[in-house]
Amino acid sequence: MQLQLSYTTAMSSPQPGPLGRVTLRLVLLAVIPLIALAISLFVVSRVAIVPMVRRHVLEDISVRNKGTHALIENWVQEQRRVLRHISDSAATIAWDPVELRVYAQRSLATFPGLGAVVFVAPDGTVIADTEGESGWGVGDRAYFQAAMQGESVVSNVISVRTSAEPVVIIAEPVRFGPDEIGGVVFAPLNPAALSELVETNTETGPGATRTYLLDGQNQVICGPCAGTVVDQDFLPSGDTTAPYMGWDGREMYGVVQTVELLKWQLVTEIHAGAVVQIPRQYNNALIQTVTVGALIAIGIALLIGRSIQVPLAQLDRLARRVGAGNYRGIDGMPETTDAPVELRNLRSTIMEMAETITNRQRQLEQSNHLLGVTQRMAHLGSWEFDPHARTVACSAEALRLLGLPEERGHLRVEDVLGVIHGADKPVFAQRFVRSVRDGTDGFEMEHWITPSGAGEARFVHQRCVHVRGSDGSLLRTLGMVHDITERHQFAESLHDALKEKTALLQEVQHRVRNNLSVVRSLLSLKRDYLAPDCPAYHALNDTYSRITSMALLHDQLYDRDNLDQVDLADYVSALIDEIRVSYGRPGITFETRLDSYTVDLTTGIPCGMILNELVVNASKHAFPGGTGTIAVTLSHLRTGRAELVVTDDGIGFDPVAPAATGLGSELVHQLIDQIDGTIAISTDPGVRVTVQFAG
Repeated sequence: MQLQLSYTTAMSSPQPGPLGRVTLRLVLLAVIPLIALAISLFVVSRVAIVPMVRRHVLEDISVRNKGTHALIENWVQEQRRVLRHISDSAATIAWDPVELRVYAQRSLATFPGLGAVVFVAPDGTVIADTEGESGWGVGDRAYFQAAMQGESVVSNVISVRTSAEPVVIIAEPVRFGPDEIGGVVFAPLNPAALSELVETNTETGPGATRTYLLDGQNQVICGPCAGTVVDQDFLPSGDTTAPYMGWDGREMYGVVQTVELLKWQLVTEIHAGAVVQIPRQYNNALIQTVTVGALIAIGIALLIGRSIQVPLAQLDRLARRVGAGNYRGIDGMPETTDAPVELRNLRSTIMEMAETITNRQRQLEQSNHLLGVTQRMAHLGSWEFDPHARTVACSAEALRLLGLPEERGHLRVEDVLGVIHGADKPVFAQRFVRSVRDGTDGFEMEHWITPSGAGEARFVHQRCVHVRGSDGSLLRTLGMVHDITERHQFAESLHDALKEKTALLQEVQHRVRNNLSVVRSLLSLKRDYLAPDCPAYHALNDTYSRITSMALLHDQLYDRDNLDQVDLADYVSALIDEIRVSYGRPGITFETRLDSYTVDLTTGIPCGMILNELVVNASKHAFPGGTGTIAVTLSHLRTGRAELVVTDDGIGFDPVAPAATGLGSELVHQLIDQIDGTIAISTDPGVRVTVQFAG
């Protein structure tokens, strides 16, 4: 028993000791995951943590701004309610200029949030002003024109004629009636009153936020740099995923919220450095943790490597001997008894593996021998086609069938096609090419071959299966060739015997058909000599009808290619026509509804005679008045059985009377037993007879 093993260290120059190699691998196995983890966490920090911190900070600012936003709107709404109270007061509606001046001063003292109170006539002339001036006009102002149209106005920051400071104007129409506006009262608001609200949202420190309020023209109303006009390009765009350059030249993140009542913008900015401060601290802690972990892992790896130095050295010596093919020398290794149990188990495993391989080789040789014997006994050979080399590898039995020397294991395609006989060669080649081109699994074909040398022609069955790649290309074709010459010859002899049997059956059927025709003719001649009213006439007529039912079946068989099967529907239709001629009367109508149902002679003749008895009996006894309908139905049931139903609308019969004991009734029951059938009879009205049987 020999075992060939390949071990590179056994054939090469001495390598570094196993301790150094394994320790280095242990260090790498311990440190590399830490490094990969550090890189992954660093990437996660840049990709996920920084955006998460930024989103958290900006969402916190947005929540905080909601309070400032509400305070600003509430402050403006409060001043609007005050001015609406002034416009709706009785003193205002009286519209006396002298009284209005007094009322304006009193209102200003009562509501200090208003910068002034001004009453304007419909023509735009100021008639009362808490500043003490009147007569100047505001007719060209948009807020005055909107108020005269009945609107409640809150303007953006504007510059009034009487003051150099920018103000916000709120205006209300003075209504003398439901449809009459007698003037306008307005009040300027100082935006500086909002500064305290906005400044509460501003923090100090390295990453301090700043919040300022912009009007519709991007002018800073309050907050840092109040009165400054900010270019739109230096304001947050609403995209918080990336920083932008603020209007003071700093890299910022920002949140913009619109004060819907005023169409102003509340802008809050935070320095970009504050956003990355937390992730930077996280990365520093990460680097420290990974460094400490790497040092600990290296120390543990060194300790583990030193603890397994002796077992690894023994394993190295064992591997060298096994690699040199000297695995039996393990028994002579020094300190064998002191070797770890793992090494002793490894030696036993190698020995068992060598023995197993030898046994498997011996079994494989036996299997190949049995396969060859089996193929030779079954006259079955196998082959494999290589489309790239255009060669065919054949088994020994395939070579024998082809008449080729057994040492020729690989053949050219032309050599294999050369043994196919005559016209079968192009057909085989065409079908092979078509199956490859069409992507089918393969094909099979029976044809003649003429083996090379002096072999006689053989008839074979070939089948091939194509093996394709993932792209559908042909990799190889596996096939088998089976010598079926004896089976082919036997099939031809069976075909000849079948033709002879068919001819004999046709002759028998022809003679039976002729004999039944002679019997019918004799019965018909004898019947015609008798009087129609005598019992003998009726007996002969019934016999004639029964013979006719059998003769019609043989007529059906004679007209068909199948000498054993007949369509029961055609047979019943022809039989009804005969009964109509023999027993029919002008007042009796026959109806049929027939499904196609195929039966053989053993079922067809009893069925025909049963139908004959039932229909003849109905024709003779059901209609004493001379008129009525006889219906015949043939159905194919879901169970596979057939159902034959004969009904008439005649006089019926007495259900309590004794059962009929005549020849016809007894014959019907015997015939039903022959076809393993069942019969059911019901009356009122008429008679319904149901017969079920299997075809």
